[in-house]
Amino acid sequence: MDLHSELLPAKVPGCRRATLLLVDLTGFDHAMPSSDLVEQIAKLGLLQPIVVAASAKRRYRVIEGRRRAKAVQLLAAEGCWPSPPRLNAVIVQGLEGAELVPAGVWQAWELWSQVERPDRILAFAAYGEAVDREEHAARTLAECADLIRRRLR
Repeated sequence: MDLHSELLPAKVPGCRRATLLLVDLTGFDHAMPSSDLVEQIAKLGLLQPIVVAASAKRRYRVIEGRRRAKAVQLLAAEGCWPSPPRLNAVIVQGLEGAELVPAGVWQAWELWSQVERPDRILAFAAYGEAVDREEHAARTLAECADLIRRRLR
């Protein structure tokens, strides 16, 4: 069996898109988004939906996107996200337990691969413009110099 087929669930999950309230999401409390991710989401918003599974009492367990959900929660607490905080999500249905995580990973990959390449490039370009160009250039040059030094040893 190859890796590709191991990631696929035994049956095709049902899924639907929805905009969910942050208070209806679970499973991301211990996520630790980087400051760069929080800054990126503050400037650009969410570039792709999170993937969730329905659970009891109209709550949804985050399968993919825990750090993004936590970043939105942090931004909302600072008043930097519209209230009440909402996130675009893909709700995976019809799977349980161990099958759910691979299905969520696969669904997240499929969603990202459906985004047109020019849209991805534009999103990254917008982020690049938001970053301080001088600091970014300095970091890039320092990384290149370090890489060259290591290769020459």
